[in-house]
Amino acid sequence: MAIEVRQVTAADEALFRRLYQLYVYDFTEFTAEDIGPDGQYPDPGNEAHWGVAGFDHFLAFVDGYPAGLAIVGHASTISGDTGVFDMTQFFVLRKYRRRRVGEEFARAMFDRYRGRWEVRERRDNLPAQAFWRAIIGRYTGGRFTERSEWQDRPSRGPVQFFDSSEPDRG
Repeated sequence: MAIEVRQVTAADEALFRRLYQLYVYDFTEFTAEDIGPDGQYPDPGNEAHWGVAGFDHFLAFVDGYPAGLAIVGHASTISGDTGVFDMTQFFVLRKYRRRRVGEEFARAMFDRYRGRWEVRERRDNLPAQAFWRAIIGRYTGGRFTERSEWQDRPSRGPVQFFDSSEPDRG
């Protein structure tokens, strides 16, 4: 199984947007968002990130087939610190889950952007929390911190903080 990760180009925009619709659909388990009358999920967040400086879009492929997407922000969503990378969105098609595709994809992002990271999950998305704790734990050799209590936004879920400058390759 060959995994390729590449930054989205203008030629990839339609593919990225189609995969993003699947991501939003997958997320309706937590958001209960309704599909629009045009058969698509509205998502102003995606529109805000597309073509906006400070956000890089990526696609993952398995054996040449689209398998997932990621958006990496160049500032902390929490503090606004521009010295922090933020995993703004991350999605792997169900077909490729539990096959290490997500882990390889995440590692590719962490390796590409060396430095401090924040990865956030929704409070009610327990599978994502387990995924990120495991992936980041292996990547860093357990050298990450997590914050779950937020006085300013009690509905916010956990956030993992770590530095990808020196991953644990063990």
